[in-house]
Amino acid sequence: MLSPNQLSAHDLLRLPLWDLREVADPPQGPRDKETQGVSFMHFEIIGKIENPETFATGEGIRELPRLQKAYGKGKWRKRKGIAQVKPANGSIVQAELHWYEATGIGKKEFKIKRYLG
Repeated sequence: MLSPNQLSAHDLLRLPLWDLREVADPPQGPRDKETQGVSFMHFEIIGKIENPETFATGEGIRELPRLQKAYGKGKWRKRKGIAQVKPANGSIVQAELHWYEATGIGKKEFKIKRYLG
């Protein structure tokens, strides 16, 4: 597979969702069984996230125990919104982002869920 730097915006739009696990803020510390096998790719969010909405809270978040272990207890929410992003290849594209957020902890683990044409 090509490295992210070799992909054009057109190629990024054609990748299946499971290849788009791009996280802007990976957990710190040694990798354990909960993050083993997950590759973290960095991207930059350009501008403001538009239309943010919460679609899961508390026990409705499958990753809640891992989030609490990695970042601490808090009122965790899973959120989504739309923003311009600059992936590792340097192109600027619009994408739907998902992330976790907790009061007093902040926004964590942004990922590109899908690219928007």
